[in-house]
Amino acid sequence: MLLRKAWQYQNSEIDAGGVIGLYVLELGRDLKASDPRDKVYGFLGLTRVGIIPDYKKDVREVYIETALHLLRLTGITQTLNLAGMENEQKFELPSWVPNWTSRRKGLYLKQSFFDIKTVGDIMSDIDSSEEGVLKVIGLQLSSVAELEPELSQPLDDSGRVTTRTWHFCRHYLANHGSKPYHTGIPFLQAMMRLLLDDEDPLNSDSKISIPTDAFFKLGTVFIGVLCANGENTDLEFVERCHRNLPKLGLDPDVDFAKTFSKQFLGDSEVLGPWENATQALYGNFAAYLTIFGVMGRAMRNRCLFCTEDGWIGIGPEDLMKGDLVCAVKNCKFPVLLRPEDDHFLLLGTALIHGLMDGAIFAELESRSSSVQEFKIW
Repeated sequence: MLLRKAWQYQNSEIDAGGVIGLYVLELGRDLKASDPRDKVYGFLGLTRVGIIPDYKKDVREVYIETALHLLRLTGITQTLNLAGMENEQKFELPSWVPNWTSRRKGLYLKQSFFDIKTVGDIMSDIDSSEEGVLKVIGLQLSSVAELEPELSQPLDDSGRVTTRTWHFCRHYLANHGSKPYHTGIPFLQAMMRLLLDDEDPLNSDSKISIPTDAFFKLGTVFIGVLCANGENTDLEFVERCHRNLPKLGLDPDVDFAKTFSKQFLGDSEVLGPWENATQALYGNFAAYLTIFGVMGRAMRNRCLFCTEDGWIGIGPEDLMKGDLVCAVKNCKFPVLLRPEDDHFLLLGTALIHGLMDGAIFAELESRSSSVQEFKIW
């Protein structure tokens, strides 16, 4: 059904940028093939990838050729989003080449394959003349300084995600206090908007609107999920939240509304519609499950990180301190690179609140004198 729908799209004007073909190749990662080259060749009729099957070429050659066609067809954003060291590397593939035999770890960054507005990136600042090497123009924005703390006990996947987030938030607040985030908003608001991709799952995925009753509800549910999966897990829900709230700078009693507004809005005068923490947090269990699920999908096989100058983001789970956060021309997401000798390895793309789409392009423009060439193997 999905392949049939993709075929209909790619044979219409909707897929002017060939993005549906790329989606088809992604679907093929779940299918079996005795010859890895057929992960590409077997779907050429459903894509706009203009290559001719040639079984004299080895897998590495075919996948590099496909990646170069995708770069020209769909742009650098889509292609780099599907590549990186987070994919199981076989066939001696360069890190910027998607491996179609490996099930991609983590989620796609929220950029719909069916949204024509996401395509059309240009190739003018990309050099692929050297075999297996991709040279791009970009800017080093920062480097990874902190990663989420290691958990002392094993947890299932869903519990691990929210517990990891709790520890990261607590650790960040302990180190940075109430200092506003880069964009001028409080840290907890930035963290919530990062994990939910600036959308409200409790309100038909509409853009988060501040300050509204919907925002106050979303914020308390987010806090409830964190506190319920933080420390003191042997206690009942309400008591657990009361023990954990102060560790996020929130009052567990009658001053909850005031401290919530300070920690989420930076203004303790705009208060939510509650008399105390129990009233605010108790009784939203269906909403808790919704937010719990969204956070789990956003964080599965990925990790939270903080840069040396305070940006927070979500990146590949094998991220290390010292990895570089970069802006690459025409790429709508920050790119994570690891220096190695005279070149770089692509780790993957990242979600960083405040450094997406137009914001990252503005950084490139304002610091154009500092751009450099990155040679990615």
